[in-house]
Amino acid sequence: MTGGCTKQACSYRDNKENLQSADVVVVGISGDKVENLKLFKQAENLNFTLLSDEKGEVAKAFGVPSGDGGAIKRTVAGAEHVLVRGITTKRWTFVIGKNGKIIYKNEQVNAEKDTEDVLNFLKQQEVKNYP
Repeated sequence: MTGGCTKQACSYRDNKENLQSADVVVVGISGDKVENLKLFKQAENLNFTLLSDEKGEVAKAFGVPSGDGGAIKRTVAGAEHVLVRGITTKRWTFVIGKNGKIIYKNEQVNAEKDTEDVLNFLKQQEVKNYP
């Protein structure tokens, strides 16, 4: 529920139709606890899956750098919550093809433009695959 995460998540939420047209399934993964992710999903009306990677096992498997977690306070639906994160990871985006292989990786994600960058990449792939 930080500024960058919120901008990125809301962009994916707002582009649901374009992503579905591109046959994309969005999954967000962070070091936050499951309870925090439920609050985030509720607060921002997110329409995609959020997964908790508190120990950083998924991040490690994908080579995403991580550091110490932390805690922030946020108000959701009038109640204050302390959101504890097991680890903090760098903001990276992956697109995994239907064959299970990574076809896109961005290690320099611009939170506001991430969805646009992914959709542009997918459009380029379509052009390459059609004569």
